[in-house]
Amino acid sequence: MLTIKQVNAGISSLAKSNAKRSERVHELLVSVAGHIFAHGDTRIADNMVLAFSKGTDKKAVRQWLTTYAPVTFDAALGKFKHSDTKKSASEFDEAFLMSEDCIRWDADTDNGDGAINPLDVFVRLTKLIQDAQKAKTSGKREVQHAELISALESIAVKYKLESMLEAAA
Repeated sequence: MLTIKQVNAGISSLAKSNAKRSERVHELLVSVAGHIFAHGDTRIADNMVLAFSKGTDKKAVRQWLTTYAPVTFDAALGKFKHSDTKKSASEFDEAFLMSEDCIRWDADTDNGDGAINPLDVFVRLTKLIQDAQKAKTSGKREVQHAELISALESIAVKYKLESMLEAAA
C-alpha cells in the first residue's frame, strides 16, 4: 500500500496529466478538423474516436467533430461521413478553434470545481458577424439572410455600450 505522501503525489500527478491530456486531445481534434476540411477524408476522425476507451469521451469527441468539422456521424455504421453541405473549407478557422472562445471537446465535463465552462454569447455573436462580413466581401461564399448582419451588429453595439455603462456606474 502507498503512503499518504505517495497517494497525494500520485493524485497531483494525475491531475496534471489529465489537464495535459485534455489540451493534447483538443489540439489533435483541431488538426483532425483541418485535415477533413483540406482533404475530405473522414477516416482520421474515425481513428480519433477509436483512440478512446470511455464512452463519455467518445461521445464528446464525436460531438465536437460534428460541430466544428464538415462531418456527420452515421450511428448505424459507427463512422463519420463527409458533409459537403455542412461547412466549406473557407470556414476552417484554426485560430478560433484553439482559442478560449471555442467550446472545448470536454467542456460539458466537471472542471473540478463543479462549474461548467461558460458560453460567451457576445463573443460568438461578434465572431458570427465577422465571418459573415468576410464571406460577403470575399465573394467566395453566398451569405444567406445577409440582411441580418446589420441587425446583429446593432444588437452587439447596443449590448457593448450598455455593458460599458454598467461597468462605469
